Amino acid sequence: METPGTQSTTTGDVVAQSEELTRAISAPLLFFYVLGDVLGSGIYALIGVMA
Repeated sequence: METPGTQSTTTGDVVAQSEELTRAISAPLLFFYVLGDVLGSGIYALIGVMA
């Protein structure tokens, strides 16, 4: 129940007022991402050769 002169906020209002997350990837993070891809594909290639 609202008292006169107050305004209720909904979840949508709170989300709109909060800061947005930025999409950023740093150089070390990119390096480890690529390294994981290379090692992962190497493991699958090795299993394919053994099969």
